[in-house]
Amino acid sequence: MLNPKMVDELFGDGYRRLTATAHKLGMKIVIHSCGNVYELLDLFADCGFDGVHALEPTAGVELKKAKEMIGNRLCLLGNLDVTHILVDATKDEVFEAVKQSLEDAGAGGGYILAPTNSHPDISVQRLRWMLEAVEKYG
Repeated sequence: MLNPKMVDELFGDGYRRLTATAHKLGMKIVIHSCGNVYELLDLFADCGFDGVHALEPTAGVELKKAKEMIGNRLCLLGNLDVTHILVDATKDEVFEAVKQSLEDAGAGGGYILAPTNSHPDISVQRLRWMLEAVEKYG
């Protein structure tokens, strides 16, 4: 809802202090940001975050494009849809979504497959299928 310049003005210094403190303590730090985050990826990396989550496909985020844009500057986490794939998709659809995610962002590392968000309608069975698909394709 804010352009990257405004995000940097309002939160950049705080983000930089937060990430520096986490790193000083030997920790990694991930930022969660809903929506289409293409324009924020460089800022998140410049602020010192190690990763970014949620990379929502329903907001138009394509993993392959995000990986091309940010390279290895951020670990990408998420992108598995919680409105259909992990709620009411078929097993084949879940497997295909996992396979596509791993093909789009898994090469060379720097990607952790995960649901985009917590959601009460996520199916435990579909989470199991997600894990099975990771074993098969990952």
